[in-house]
Amino acid sequence: MNIRHSQLALLAMFLISLVIHLACFGYSFFIGAVYVDDLQTMAVRTLAVYSVPLGVIVGGIFGGTVDPVANASSGTFWTAAGLSLLWNVLLLARSLVFVISEQDSIMSLFGYIDAVSAASTFLIGGALAYFFAK
Repeated sequence: MNIRHSQLALLAMFLISLVIHLACFGYSFFIGAVYVDDLQTMAVRTLAVYSVPLGVIVGGIFGGTVDPVANASSGTFWTAAGLSLLWNVLLLARSLVFVISEQDSIMSLFGYIDAVSAASTFLIGGALAYFFAK
């Protein structure tokens, strides 16, 4: 798999996860579980969490310093994809629990997302640096 395809696959994974997060929060608003102010706060917090990995990915793609036809080993890509998937699932699982739970609080959700996103950055840091560094 060449580097460009690997980059686009990782970009798609993070964008899909971001959209699922936002859809969960939109659904919560639609069913009346949260108010407009809460929805805005949830969206901004989620965008803030995803801004760093997506910033690295988009910057790496548009920076153009990596040879786009260079090949990445299959094992390297699948390791990066697996670690990225784990990071996204750690965050998405809590958002999905928030949507289906009737007793959950927004502050608990925010606390989890803030803590876990910061503590688990090591999962994606090296992989993103490998595929998107100059």
